Amino acid sequence: MKIAFWGGCINRQYNIAPDKHYHALVRRAIGLQTGVAPKTWLRFYSSFHEMQRDTLALLNGDAHYDYLVIFLRPFTLMPLTKPLIRYTDKTMQTKLALNPRFSNRKYYDDMVKEYKVVTGNKESNGFLHKAFQRLNDLAGDMLGLQEWSRKEVMEMLGEVHATASEKRTELILLGPPPYPSNMRINNCCIELNRQIAGFARDNNIVHVDMSMGYDKEGNPLSAPDGKHVSEAGHAFMAQGIIKYLQLQFEEPAAQVVE
Repeated sequence: MKIAFWGGCINRQYNIAPDKHYHALVRRAIGLQTGVAPKTWLRFYSSFHEMQRDTLALLNGDAHYDYLVIFLRPFTLMPLTKPLIRYTDKTMQTKLALNPRFSNRKYYDDMVKEYKVVTGNKESNGFLHKAFQRLNDLAGDMLGLQEWSRKEVMEMLGEVHATASEKRTELILLGPPPYPSNMRINNCCIELNRQIAGFARDNNIVHVDMSMGYDKEGNPLSAPDGKHVSEAGHAFMAQGIIKYLQLQFEEPAAQVVE
């Protein structure tokens, strides 16, 4: 069995023990059940455009994958909902780029690969920065960029699904999870989740829905910082994947994902 896991920092999340990562739980559970651990690959993307481009290249390559698991990152929605993307270049100079909707270039791909979006800049908590952020968010809402960003993501996933079906690769979608640290993005994630759930039903795709924010025991799927997935969230995603694979676990394997 060959499984490719697409994600971001969640695939190597620093505040979760490596053996508690969702992909590690899936790999271990399958190995315990079948006696043969699956071959797995961890893939990383910084924007949905990059994910689409590289996933299509992966599927159209020489290797075949039985399953393609895509974790839908809340962070990558943030720049798509703003008309101006603010970032810091290699010389630590603050610069702006137009949203891809208004440009023929996919600026954000290069920015994330080469630089870091402004987060730790000493001016990031100042009055001017906060005013710019609010105005940028407001302008994005007035221009309908939240709706546009979700449409873009759905179109990209549609193309990925079509190619995966052609290559006989099963697609599994995770999330997007809640994002409590930013209610604007959280609301965007909730609506995107609703659209993905419908897309999954219409196309017979497995979707691990995380919009409720808690597992059956009431454990939050988000870490206290409101930005990362919790250990319970990793287990929740692993359980959803394992359930789809229709494995009948013995007791030791069941304990792996509880």
